[in-house]
Amino acid sequence: MSQVVGEMNRETPVLMIKFMPSQYLADFLKDGRLHMNKLSYFKELEETNVVARSDNHEGAEVAYFFDSFEFSLGEELITAQSAKLRIHHEYNLCMNVYCMTAITVGDLIESGGEIRLSADFLEFGDKAVVFYNEGLRLFVDRLSETLNTIPKIASHQKYKHFAKKIEYMPATYSGEFGIFRKQSQYSWQYEWRLAVEQKETSGLYDRICLGDISQWAHVFDTKELLNEPIRISN
Repeated sequence: MSQVVGEMNRETPVLMIKFMPSQYLADFLKDGRLHMNKLSYFKELEETNVVARSDNHEGAEVAYFFDSFEFSLGEELITAQSAKLRIHHEYNLCMNVYCMTAITVGDLIESGGEIRLSADFLEFGDKAVVFYNEGLRLFVDRLSETLNTIPKIASHQKYKHFAKKIEYMPATYSGEFGIFRKQSQYSWQYEWRLAVEQKETSGLYDRICLGDISQWAHVFDTKELLNEPIRISN
């Protein structure tokens, strides 16, 4: 898939993709309904071996990497060569999130002008809904307008925005994580994340509806999309 970049900065999304099972496609296109799981859902997936989507760092406020450490257990001294300590915040885990793949100008430049998406996206669903050019702008505008009309949601108390591109951190990183950072092993996802606080439900939140967005969307079979690279064209 070729995409014209034009006059944009590095952070400008060139296209956004939502991978999903086909049974959710009509609901998404005709109602623009966003199915938002809590962050705890993705953390718990680690226990079910859903490798492509599980992440034990989800909701972690901070994570610390140690080259080596030792501790005492009774009279026995236990030494390890490396370890990672994660401190999770319950508030973070209660945030509802909606995730899409967003390819930016910077992503394409850093990849040498061409990106081939990972076959791991097949685990996300057999359909790929793609927004680009004017359709992408209209989709993002509609999302922003809709969020501003829903009184019972809020952004994370630490951030002033509802959504941003995920920043991927190296395995040896020590410091703040929060809800917009993930481990670098997930960088293939090129994730853009919408995060809202809401108290209407204790689990899945699906009350954000954008209306009919089918006129802005291009639908592909996931396998078809993965077979073709995304590249810059003049």
